[in-house]
Formats: sequence, C-alpha cells, structure tokens
Amino acid sequence: MAVVWIQSAIWSNRFKTLLLIALLPALLFGVFLVVFFCLHYFGDNNGNNAREFYTNTMNGTLKTIEGEPITVIPTEVFPVCSSTNPDICVYKLYALQAFDDISGIFLFLGPVLLVWCLIAFAFHRSIIFSFTQAKPITRKEYPELYNIVENLCISRGLPTPNIGILEDDSYNAFAVGWNPKKAWIVFSRGIINMLNKQEIEAVAAHELTHIMNKDGLLMVAVIVFIGAVAAIGEILVRIAARMKSDSSSGKNGWQAQAIMFIVGIVLLILWYLILPLVQLAISRKREYLADAWSVELTHDKLSMISALQKISQDSVIESIKKDSVSALCISSPFPKTSGLVSRFHEFFSTHPSIENRIELLEKY
Repeated sequence: MAVVWIQSAIWSNRFKTLLLIALLPALLFGVFLVVFFCLHYFGDNNGNNAREFYTNTMNGTLKTIEGEPITVIPTEVFPVCSSTNPDICVYKLYALQAFDDISGIFLFLGPVLLVWCLIAFAFHRSIIFSFTQAKPITRKEYPELYNIVENLCISRGLPTPNIGILEDDSYNAFAVGWNPKKAWIVFSRGIINMLNKQEIEAVAAHELTHIMNKDGLLMVAVIVFIGAVAAIGEILVRIAARMKSDSSSGKNGWQAQAIMFIVGIVLLILWYLILPLVQLAISRKREYLADAWSVELTHDKLSMISALQKISQDSVIESIKKDSVSALCISSPFPKTSGLVSRFHEFFSTHPSIENRIELLEKY
C-alpha cells in the first residue's frame, strides 16, 4: 500500500512540476506583454491620442487633403475592431503593438536561449562538478561503496550510475543526471568516513530515487530557465546603460533604451523574487518523496533517520556557493542561521528541515 501511495505521489508531483515548467515561459510572456502594453499606452498620453483619432474618425471630423471626411479607419493605423467603444479598440491596438514587440525580442533571443539550453544540458555534469569541486572515483578505490550502490541498482533492475566524491569532511551527497547509465551519485568524504554501511545505503537509495524519478532533469530545466532569465535581464540593463552615453538618435533611441532597461529590470525581479520560490517548491516535495522511497528500497527506516540525524550535525559544504546547486543536495550545504533570520532562511530554503523529514519518516 505504501509503495502504491509513493508511486502515485511521484506521478502527481512529476505532472505538476512539468505543468509548472510549462507555465514559466507563459509567465515570462505575460510579464513582457504587460510591460510593453504599458509603455505604448502611457507613451501615447495615456491612450488619449489614439482615442481622439478613433473618435474623430468615427464622427467624420477628420478629412482628407481633398476635404472629404474620413469615415473608415485605415487598418494600417488601427487593427480591425468591430466595437463602437473607442477604449476597446485603443486597448486592442496597444495589445497588438506589444505582441509585435515581444515577437521581435523572442526572434532575437530565441537562438541565444537555444544555445544556452543545449550547452547546459550537454555539459551539466561538468558544470556542476566545477561548481562543487567534486571528482570521479573508481571501483578499485572504493569497492565497498560501489557494491552498496550496485546492490541497490540490481534490486531495481537498473544499471549502476557513476560515483564521485567531495573532498569535504561534512556530511552531504547529491545526484546528477537522469539516465542511470550516465548519472552520478556524489558523496562527501564525511559521509563515507562517518556513516555506517546501512546509513550510506540509505543515502545512496535517496539519491538513486532522484535519478529514477528524473528529478535532475526537472531541476536542470528550472535552473537553466532561471539562469537564462537572469542573464538576459542583466544583458538588457547593460545595453540600455551603454546606450545612454552613445545614443544620438533622438526620441526613438531613448524609447528603445527605456524599453530595454524596463524589461531587464523586470527580468531581474523575476529572477530574484519569483523564480526561486518555484525552484524551492519543486525541490522540497521531492526530498520528502526521496526519503520515503529510500525506505522502500532498503526496508530500513531507522537507518534513513539515523543518516539524516548525522547529516544535520554538519552538512555545510564550503565549495558549494550557488543556490541552484544546493537544490541537488540531500541537505542544504549552507551554514545554519538562528532566530528570525533562521525562519526567513528556512522559508526560502530549497530543503525542508531535517526535523520535519525525520518526523514524517517516523510516522511512515
């Protein structure tokens, strides 16, 4: 019954996460649409110029050079609008103009994002290893560790992933990849030296679960998206700042500068405030599921609890500086805080507290 519940939770969580990732570009598009709509609307005297043109045309007060009244609005000025309400037609005009602006931006940024994603997915292991200073190890160097991971994989009919090590006496581990043949499980030196065989097996089962559920794929996708948003935002802000000193193209130049600067700032706000909340929402739920599935793989709840208790004593990995990498670890690799700062940090942490995880395992 427990296995059925865990598997159902995994499928549900995977569907929700995929849906969330699909909504991220939609969120980005919506933000761009609002920003450009406002730029066009407020840049046109709160829409009064277009509204006046539309109203005068409908009233027949505008005339051609020959003196004939204009009663049909030219489609090159206004989009086709069946409404007699000038406000609706004005809003439609600015929405279409905003859509055209966004299309132009994505035509420019599309190839950049594509190259960014291809590099990130192709070299994610090398990038993460460089950030964490992890290194590969061989079966000859650590035969017992390889045997523990291999036995777990045999029990699930999976190929054995590669194994790496973090030269740090703290207690932590993480998994990289989603294909067991090419994936990696990385243990810190502290876990290998201080945890017993059953506890290491529990940690290995936890990380193997992340690989089986392809959590790494989803986390890399989110990390790539967040990184792309931050990079594009910073590029646009820098370009806008440079245009300030070089621009001599009058009103159009300043308008382009304003658009770039505002869009860049909006992207940086998204990167700093909203997208990390998405990342931690994805990461937290998966830690609970990996703990529970580890117990199912090893049939040893007490060893998983004992491993988490030891990990909670010192999980700080000095070589890990980036939040995006910390989401991959079994426990947060950053130093603990206290008081009000601790509560704030826990709210924005990519991991639930060890106490909460142990409490749930004890009820499992």
